[in-house]
Amino acid sequence: MMWLADRLQKASVMLTVAEQDWLNGQFAKICVRVGSERELMDVVDAARKADLLVYLVIDAGRTEFHGIPTPTCCAIGPDFAELIDPITQHLTLY
Repeated sequence: MMWLADRLQKASVMLTVAEQDWLNGQFAKICVRVGSERELMDVVDAARKADLLVYLVIDAGRTEFHGIPTPTCCAIGPDFAELIDPITQHLTLY
């Protein structure tokens, strides 16, 4: 899936109902934490398997991580809570 910001740049983009609601301010934006890079990748993999929109942020490593590009966080959605919660409900709020 193409990330939402990329899709918005297309002239003929069709947004899902969840994406339209989110852009109109109808969705909560929730931040949770993982305990390790492996756990982050497990969440990303689970979200992708559920066919959710996922964006994995990889830090270039220029100021941290000794120059090694490192996955640091991800964004899931926008989508409905009942689709995202099964993947993230075990995580601690940040």
